[in-house]
Amino acid sequence: MNSIIHQKYGIMPTGQSISTVSNTHADYKNVKRMQNYLSSILDNYLDNYLFEENTERTRMRVKDAVSNYLNSLRVKQTINNFKVICDDTNNSTLTVDNNELWIDVFIEPQVYWYDEYEDYDYETFI
Repeated sequence: MNSIIHQKYGIMPTGQSISTVSNTHADYKNVKRMQNYLSSILDNYLDNYLFEENTERTRMRVKDAVSNYLNSLRVKQTINNFKVICDDTNNSTLTVDNNELWIDVFIEPQVYWYDEYEDYDYETFI
């Protein structure tokens, strides 16, 4: 991670990478910000399905809703690709009996290369 000392704000992280042990797309600041943003948005969005029964129809509605949102992000070139799983493979009978609904979301992020000292508001891309 690159950092600079700013008189008004103190130490500020800048640059496009963050401190991680691995060497993946998650090393980039914009990818981590997107991950946090999507987690927050999807948590709020899926609140609409609280207290719904875990039926095949509900799982299809949840999967379609999340897929439609992620597809809109793909059209805007915010993400490259995605996969949403919400069916019998990740919702076993035990999961259904416990009144839980599981959804797995896999995202291939778009990695933006930008100037080391340029920072932008990520929400303008979404």
